[in-house]
Amino acid sequence: KTSSTKLPSEGKETVVLVNVNKVTSSTDARKQSNGTESKKPIAKQNENNDGKSKNKITKIAFAICLAFILSYLPHLIITVWTAVKGGFIAPPGPIVSAVLPIVTRSIFLNNIVNPFIYGFLDRRFKKIVLICVCKK
Repeated sequence: KTSSTKLPSEGKETVVLVNVNKVTSSTDARKQSNGTESKKPIAKQNENNDGKSKNKITKIAFAICLAFILSYLPHLIITVWTAVKGGFIAPPGPIVSAVLPIVTRSIFLNNIVNPFIYGFLDRRFKKIVLICVCKK
């Protein structure tokens, strides 16, 4: 069925045709969408897609949380150890002077690692970044 409506627009009348097909069942919806009947119900297809995307989101969230914990842990250990022990953790020397600033700034590694995690685990993020970076 088709219904038409006249809309006034700047002194001219515009005719809008609206297709008003009533879908009575999921079988009719599958037949209309691609002309052939799918063996899986639409609800099952959506559940599979939702399950895959939820699994993907869970993996990304787990990787982001793990990266945060691993990047924050060295700083946290040194901070707590210094507070409990009081004073220096190790006697000052060339190795301590080289390693200590890196370990105390390890919290910033999380900000460096996050885009790589998203890039490896999310194709859409990767495409968008490539479009933005490789713009002519």
